[in-house]
Amino acid sequence: MENQLSFADCEYRQSAPNPERKVFVPMEALVPWHRIEAVIEPYYPKRVTVGDLTHYIFRQK
Repeated sequence: MENQLSFADCEYRQSAPNPERKVFVPMEALVPWHRIEAVIEPYYPKRVTVGDLTHYIFRQK
């Protein structure tokens, strides 16, 4: 009877992750952030701190 699996063992074996499927893809390969940042940078508010106050300067059209 030692070779017989319990229900919990069967469930665990089915749900165990397959290490061969795990492939790490860097985020920069999926999303070209430098290009996206270059497009939105002129429209993104600039943060300016003067003393204790923080101001956001928006681009005027």
